[in-house]
Amino acid sequence: MSEHAVPARPRAPRPWVEELLRRLLAAFALAVSLALSGALIAGARDARAQEPSVDPSDARSGTLLLRDRSGGTLTAPVLSTDVRIRVSGMVARAEV
Repeated sequence: MSEHAVPARPRAPRPWVEELLRRLLAAFALAVSLALSGALIAGARDARAQEPSVDPSDARSGTLLLRDRSGGTLTAPVLSTDVRIRVSGMVARAEV
Protein backbone atom coordinates (compact mmCIF):
# COMPACT_ATOMS: atom_id res chain seq x y z
CA MET A 1 0.00 0.00 0.00
CA SER A 2 1.13 3.46 -0.70
CA GLU A 3 1.30 6.19 1.87
CA HIS A 4 -1.34 8.23 0.10
CA ALA A 5 -4.05 5.59 -0.03
CA VAL A 6 -7.49 6.96 0.72
CA PRO A 7 -9.57 4.80 3.06
CA ALA A 8 -12.71 3.48 1.47
CA ARG A 9 -15.84 5.27 2.58
CA PRO A 10 -18.86 3.14 3.38
CA ARG A 11 -21.52 3.43 0.73
CA ALA A 12 -24.84 4.91 1.71
CA PRO A 13 -27.70 2.44 1.42
CA ARG A 14 -29.93 2.84 -1.57
CA PRO A 15 -33.21 4.69 -0.93
CA TRP A 16 -35.35 1.69 -1.93
CA VAL A 17 -33.54 -0.51 0.59
CA GLU A 18 -34.27 1.96 3.39
CA GLU A 19 -37.91 2.13 2.35
CA LEU A 20 -38.16 -1.68 2.25
CA LEU A 21 -36.64 -2.01 5.72
CA ARG A 22 -38.94 0.70 7.07
CA ARG A 23 -42.01 -1.09 5.70
CA LEU A 24 -40.87 -4.47 6.99
CA LEU A 25 -40.36 -3.01 10.46
CA ALA A 26 -43.81 -1.38 10.37
CA ALA A 27 -45.43 -4.66 9.25
CA PHE A 28 -43.64 -6.57 12.01
CA ALA A 29 -44.72 -4.05 14.66
CA LEU A 30 -48.33 -4.24 13.42
CA ALA A 31 -48.30 -8.06 13.49
CA VAL A 32 -46.91 -8.14 17.03
CA SER A 33 -49.45 -5.60 18.30
CA LEU A 34 -52.34 -7.51 16.70
CA ALA A 35 -51.13 -10.79 18.19
CA LEU A 36 -50.84 -9.25 21.66
CA SER A 37 -54.25 -7.59 21.38
CA GLY A 38 -55.84 -10.87 20.34
CA ALA A 39 -54.22 -12.71 23.23
CA LEU A 40 -55.41 -10.08 25.72
CA ILE A 41 -58.96 -10.13 24.39
CA ALA A 42 -59.11 -13.92 24.41
CA GLY A 43 -57.77 -14.01 27.95
CA ALA A 44 -60.20 -11.37 29.18
CA ARG A 45 -63.16 -13.21 27.66
CA ASP A 46 -62.33 -16.40 29.57
CA ALA A 47 -61.42 -14.59 32.79
CA ARG A 48 -64.99 -14.12 33.96
CA ALA A 49 -65.66 -15.78 37.28
CA GLN A 50 -67.76 -18.89 37.06
CA GLU A 51 -70.23 -18.57 39.91
CA PRO A 52 -71.93 -21.71 41.13
CA SER A 53 -75.57 -22.16 40.35
CA VAL A 54 -77.87 -20.66 43.00
CA ASP A 55 -81.14 -22.12 44.22
CA PRO A 56 -83.86 -19.43 43.90
CA SER A 57 -85.15 -20.26 47.39
CA ASP A 58 -81.75 -19.15 48.79
CA ALA A 59 -82.09 -15.64 47.31
CA ARG A 60 -82.00 -12.81 49.81
CA SER A 61 -83.59 -9.39 49.64
CA GLY A 62 -82.20 -7.27 46.80
CA THR A 63 -80.77 -10.22 44.85
CA LEU A 64 -81.30 -10.29 41.11
CA LEU A 65 -81.26 -13.80 39.65
CA LEU A 66 -80.38 -14.52 36.03
CA ARG A 67 -80.95 -17.73 34.09
CA ASP A 68 -77.94 -19.00 32.10
CA ARG A 69 -77.99 -20.96 28.84
CA SER A 70 -77.94 -24.32 30.58
CA GLY A 71 -81.00 -23.43 32.68
CA GLY A 72 -79.11 -22.74 35.93
CA THR A 73 -79.68 -19.66 38.05
CA LEU A 74 -76.90 -17.14 38.75
CA THR A 75 -76.83 -14.00 40.85
CA ALA A 76 -76.26 -10.74 39.00
CA PRO A 77 -73.17 -8.77 40.03
CA VAL A 78 -73.80 -6.14 42.69
CA LEU A 79 -73.38 -2.55 41.51
CA SER A 80 -73.21 0.61 43.52
CA THR A 81 -76.49 2.51 43.71
CA ASP A 82 -77.14 5.84 45.41
CA VAL A 83 -80.66 6.23 46.75
CA ARG A 84 -82.18 9.29 48.41
CA ILE A 85 -85.64 9.02 49.98
CA ARG A 86 -87.57 12.03 51.34
CA VAL A 87 -90.70 11.35 53.31
CA SER A 88 -93.16 14.17 54.02
CA GLY A 89 -96.39 12.92 55.54
CA MET A 90 -98.05 10.26 53.40
CA VAL A 91 -95.86 10.99 50.35
CA ALA A 92 -92.41 9.48 49.81
CA ARG A 93 -90.16 10.79 47.07
CA ALA A 94 -87.24 8.61 46.01
CA GLU A 95 -84.33 9.33 43.70
CA VAL A 96 -82.17 6.49 42.44
